[in-house]
Amino acid sequence: MIYVFAINLGFFPAQGAVGFGPSAGSLGDHLYHAFLPAIALILLSFVAHTRYIRGAMLDVKSSDYTRTAYAKGLKESKVFTKHVFRNAMIPSITQWGYDIAAIVGGSIILKGLFQYQGMGLLTIDAVNNRDYPVIMATTIIYAVAILIGNLIADILYAVVDPRIRYK
Repeated sequence: MIYVFAINLGFFPAQGAVGFGPSAGSLGDHLYHAFLPAIALILLSFVAHTRYIRGAMLDVKSSDYTRTAYAKGLKESKVFTKHVFRNAMIPSITQWGYDIAAIVGGSIILKGLFQYQGMGLLTIDAVNNRDYPVIMATTIIYAVAILIGNLIADILYAVVDPRIRYK
């Protein structure tokens, strides 16, 4: 992405979080510089989610309760939203919980690659300088982010799956 969109085409900057000039540090400047790293993080999991949801939708669409819903005379949109989509989202929610860990871990590599200021670059600099307290602190922060991602996935299970209820 850096080679194509930053070096060859010149659409986006190859490195850094802010540019130069009068608009340096503005929200638009930050979004402009964050576009390539954000797209790289999104593309890491987009294909896997698409495949998981497609496979789950095909499985759920051929299930007995879906055929029963059609036989009861429900509209296609109602069957899709109430039966197919909600039940197909359950495996995808599990994948989202894992993807938070992948995004957090991948951000370390991508922020170092794009020289984007943040925790990823701080972690890489700490590893290179053997700054153990900073390494431990960033590791704890990443672990807490993963735990929060798993907690969100568990809460979403209760929202999507009517069989799961937390008391």
